Amino acid sequence: MIQAYLDHADGTFALLSGDAAGACSSLESAVRRLRSQQESGLYISALTYLGWACEVHGDRERAQEYSRQLLAVTEASGELAYRCAALRGMSVAAWQHGDGDRAQELIQTALRLGSELNSPVTASFVLQSLAWIVADIEPERAAVLMGATDTIWPAGNSATIISPDMSPLHRNCGETARRALGNRKFASAFRRGQSMGMDAAYAFAVGEDTATATSRPSELLTNRERQVADLVAQGLSNKQIAAKLVISQRTAQGHVEHILAKLGFNSRVQIAAWVIEDPNRQNT
Repeated sequence: MIQAYLDHADGTFALLSGDAAGACSSLESAVRRLRSQQESGLYISALTYLGWACEVHGDRERAQEYSRQLLAVTEASGELAYRCAALRGMSVAAWQHGDGDRAQELIQTALRLGSELNSPVTASFVLQSLAWIVADIEPERAAVLMGATDTIWPAGNSATIISPDMSPLHRNCGETARRALGNRKFASAFRRGQSMGMDAAYAFAVGEDTATATSRPSELLTNRERQVADLVAQGLSNKQIAAKLVISQRTAQGHVEHILAKLGFNSRVQIAAWVIEDPNRQNT
């Protein structure tokens, strides 16, 4: 067990240091030693990092296989965060193998799981991967997603967290989108993404249908509810909204519930989409 911990640490350090081949070797050793403990957090973590290391190393087949193994383990346990990571990895692998439809199907499932987690790290990985997948066909959308992940990714992140922009696929995505759009249009789309909160970015990524929402007049909401809706779109939790507006958390929760009821929504992501698309939006 101690050696498994050491292999996991060595593999993670190698990946952070840019040695994807070394990371694959050490993490494979960790996974092999932990096969009898597949429900352990260490095994799931090692398998996740191993799939990512193989992806960065350009080994598509192994990256896909380890993502499949991770999905099997996490589906059995009901775990969400690592299952989202597995679906993301399988999506990228499908895209690299030329199966765009399957890639889109998998990444959309990952997005919907990720939107339930309220995790900036998960959001960054999944949204960034969607940008890679659509860069050739929707370069502006890719640029917006890149901008969104630029601000969603946690500032001052721990060295134990692997940043999604370490992948060569990230660099290729930026080059592809910039080449298609030109520097000025790319920068504008990137800034648009940077202005989004996490919920708004998810809404943009999953293509929430906002036709019904945007047809509803802004007067449906009180000024305070408009303020709360704007803060929801910035990705703030009820606790953060309460602190921002100097109100109780219960009151903030009540405002969110009233907004959902008035607009006929059932998720914060839909509120964020409404704020983005509302032509009568006014900053409060």
